[in-house]
Amino acid sequence: PSLQFEFGCWRAWLAGLFEGEGCISFTRNKSGCLLPRIIITNTNQAILETFHKKFGGSLRVRTLKDKPHWKPMWSWSLANRQAITLLSKIVSKLRIKQNQAILVFCFDAVRPKPGRGNSWNPDTAKFLEAQMHWLNKKGVHNEPEPVALLLNELGL
Repeated sequence: PSLQFEFGCWRAWLAGLFEGEGCISFTRNKSGCLLPRIIITNTNQAILETFHKKFGGSLRVRTLKDKPHWKPMWSWSLANRQAITLLSKIVSKLRIKQNQAILVFCFDAVRPKPGRGNSWNPDTAKFLEAQMHWLNKKGVHNEPEPVALLLNELGL
């Protein structure tokens, strides 16, 4: 069964689901280009199908052979422009993952324009990946935040 959402509340509802079940990261495509990716994994197929139909992306199911008593896990993912568009619709409602969303917007602002000869500055790509990794790290952070190191280097 499909779920229906009132226009005004779906952003908050999706943001809440995303805060608990989602992930914002960077990945690389087959040619090695850095891309933002968002994923929500849940056992409720209907919820993820609803958002998949509304926003596109990929919807996949996975079962664990060594855990036959577990429900199948559904993963809905969006990459690149689709991820950026969705994040722009829910960023104001995010609290826990808001910094990761803002980093994706920074990525979009500095990414090379399409076309030959346009490529990433390797230090920029490395910095974005390091900052996202730091933001997504679980537990205690024993190393300084990459953005703090950069600001210190710049004397700011």
